[in-house]
This record gives sequence, C-alpha cells and structure tokens, in this order.
Amino acid sequence: YACSLLRKEAAHMQDSGVLLALPLYQGMLHADQQKVFEAPPGPTAPGGRGGRKVIVATEVAETAVALDNIIYVIDAGLARQRVYNPRMRMEAQLVSPISRSSACRRAACA
Repeated sequence: YACSLLRKEAAHMQDSGVLLALPLYQGMLHADQQKVFEAPPGPTAPGGRGGRKVIVATEVAETAVALDNIIYVIDAGLARQRVYNPRMRMEAQLVSPISRSSACRRAACA
C-alpha cells in the first residue's frame, strides 16, 4: 500500500526522475527480495535526472539485510508485535514504539 502511494505522488512531481518503490518484508519471494539490491533506474532522457529507489521495509531490514548506497532513512519507530489477550483468549497484533536499541540497529544497517 505504501509503495503504491509513493508511486502515485511521484507521478505528480515534475522533473523528479523515475521513482522505483519496492517493498521488503519477511515471507517475500526470494526473486522479489533481490530487486532491492539492483541499481536505481537511470535517467529517462540524456542529461536528465537519474531515478530514485525507495525501499519500504519492515523490521526484517533491521537485522537480516544490509543495503549499500543508502542516502536517507525514514523510520517511523514502530513495530508490530504479537500480544496475548487473556480476556479474549487469543493473540492480536499491536503496533507499538520500538526500543532505543532497535532504533540504533535500524540506523546502523543503513
């Protein structure tokens, strides 16, 4: 969903070059994961602006993957965690802030 929003917004920007938005999460097909390691798109016209690659990642990028040539990192500082609700007798996923050590690991991987 985030990748499609990025593509839609980039389409409205003039002279911004091509934007390649790629997801990265656990459980993706290996071939799809390998796309994040490819070079960003080149310029569409001679002398034009080169493309940009945006990777929208979950916490899998925190420890499992090291990416080169990262210029900016935008981290919401949130993670989805499973918690058990004893009243309902079931697990639920809760979005909560990450720890300071997790934030440092995320920044170090970039």
